[in-house]
Amino acid sequence: MEQSRSGSPDGCSTESDEDIHQRIQDQITEDITMPLLTEEKMRRKLQFFFMNPIEKWQAKRRFPYKFMVQIQPC
Repeated sequence: MEQSRSGSPDGCSTESDEDIHQRIQDQITEDITMPLLTEEKMRRKLQFFFMNPIEKWQAKRRFPYKFMVQIQPC
């Protein structure tokens, strides 16, 4: 009994070479774009961290409570 190229004993191939190639290409693309997304996310967090309270309010439209504490009279 002779085995096929795919290695399955019944001779049925579950995936074609094109499907395997496409999965490998998708994985490579994902590996390349993931660090870029992580870098962009970190950059935005740092940018927001160093904003003053007014810029934070303009960015998120939520009034920072710490700003009210700072301008509250003693």
